[in-house]
Amino acid sequence: MSKLSIPKEKILEAYDNLEGFYLQLPPYDTREYEMQITDLVKYDKGELMQLANKILFESEDSLIRFSAFVTIATSLRRQKNTSKLKMFLSQYIEEFGDNPIYKHIFAMSRKMEGTKEGVLASIEYSHEALKLLKENHPGVVHSYAEAVATAIEKGYIQDLNEARNAIEALNAVMESDECSQKYAKFYCTLGRLYAIEKNYELAKENILIAIDEEDSESKDYAIRIGDYQLQLFDIQVKEQLENSLTELKTQIHHAEQTLTKQMSESEKNLAAQKEELAKLYESQVEEMKSEVKELKTENLKMLGFFTAILTLTMGSIQVISTQEFHEASLLILVLMGGLLIVYAGFNLIVSTRGFIVSILVGISSLLIIVLTVSIYTMYLFK
Repeated sequence: MSKLSIPKEKILEAYDNLEGFYLQLPPYDTREYEMQITDLVKYDKGELMQLANKILFESEDSLIRFSAFVTIATSLRRQKNTSKLKMFLSQYIEEFGDNPIYKHIFAMSRKMEGTKEGVLASIEYSHEALKLLKENHPGVVHSYAEAVATAIEKGYIQDLNEARNAIEALNAVMESDECSQKYAKFYCTLGRLYAIEKNYELAKENILIAIDEEDSESKDYAIRIGDYQLQLFDIQVKEQLENSLTELKTQIHHAEQTLTKQMSESEKNLAAQKEELAKLYESQVEEMKSEVKELKTENLKMLGFFTAILTLTMGSIQVISTQEFHEASLLILVLMGGLLIVYAGFNLIVSTRGFIVSILVGISSLLIIVLTVSIYTMYLFK
């Protein structure tokens, strides 16, 4: 049996002499005091609230009355009767409001409201209670840690360093001599805080300890076990969601890498196609330029050819009109040979194609001229 608890039979005897039980309690600012009041409430069979209320109204001893007050408040809190607890605390704020244990109970009451204002107020009142106590009170530290867990879970606090501070504070009191007894709710809160840090293995381990350590004979056993199981389920869901998100991020990362690779390959292919098209364009342009140049050459040749024909025609007409037939014929042959030589030379100038043909035409024309001149000379000296 832990030094924080007393035998169950002694608790059951307390219902016959509740004032006597209160008189033998440790100082109200110790963990032993809180645990023995909690044990008294845990084993209540339905008569405790009536007895405590009677003492609270009839007793003149302030310490006894305060113990009765704490008993009623603890019972309402463990039964999660938030509205009655809030009204009850407000009735005795003037009498007990300066007591650090009152602030501690009031902090737990505000936390039970679940609102942003209530949860943040719970953290503030827990700090105030700890300042008034000589040492870190395990119950108050746990209340502070639980409020921090709730605030972060609901998004009321964004700074996760507060969770680390709560974990360190709660672990410190759980390892202290004042907290040698395993208190199930502490492990549940510690599990919630570890889940906030995404340390899901430690979170589930602590919740399972809470389930194992909860007193099955306590009046609110079903409520507490239900709460622990709900927290365990919530942590498992968060873990699965985190794993799914991690897997999704990995898939997105791989998809981005694949897309980047495909885009890079597409850009390379596009660049290659652009380069190929540019080369094809340049080739076609050069081909068109060559064709245009060749067409110009052919046009020049045709122009030269028709010019030669025109010149030959005009010259022949003039020669025939002024000379006799045989002399005119020879002169026309000389003129034709000269024109053919000029045309062959012009063809060589404007184009290298048909080089041999142009040379042969030129030689043939020269022979015609020489032969014609020879015939004419022979005719003159005959």
